[in-house]
Amino acid sequence: MTKVGRFNLYLNDSASPIIYSGQKTQNVEGRVDFLEKFQGIDKSTILVESTQSELNGIGKEPCKIEVLERNSTFVKVQLNCTTDEIVVLNEYFDGNWRAYLNETKINVYKSNINQNGVFVSRGVHNLEFRYQPRDFLLGYLTSALSSLLILSLFVIKKISGKRPFSEAPLKKRYLRRVFLFISPRNRS
Repeated sequence: MTKVGRFNLYLNDSASPIIYSGQKTQNVEGRVDFLEKFQGIDKSTILVESTQSELNGIGKEPCKIEVLERNSTFVKVQLNCTTDEIVVLNEYFDGNWRAYLNETKINVYKSNINQNGVFVSRGVHNLEFRYQPRDFLLGYLTSALSSLLILSLFVIKKISGKRPFSEAPLKKRYLRRVFLFISPRNRS
């Protein structure tokens, strides 16, 4: 289990294999095209939503894959590919998975309609998939900045002995009128 914020993420051991390479590939254009092509192909074919030019040169032999490290938000493997391949991570595609080939960020493509695929050239490579949800990171930054602002206002008050922004041109009479106007007992 990995904790992301207040959420628990569990490792799914029943999704097997966790990562595999493509022996054959075919390009698809959306869900309808996927379903039509899926009916008539063998199970070793990976259907990828990408441009046709990226599929050229994909080999017929799968890569040798060794899983080096794995948890619910991170997968690190070593690849030994004899030809250019597509490597598929058997995790749900939602746009939050990032891939790094030899520590260089690469594009992640939707494969088999709900999995994550990356293109890999022949050779020996280290490939990492990291789950990095943008919404969580945005919320974390917003909370951190808000806390910093509140802390700085508190420090300003303690140091100066005044309220922050106390020189603002607010008049007590104006505030009293607004309060009396809003007050429920003065309404008729």
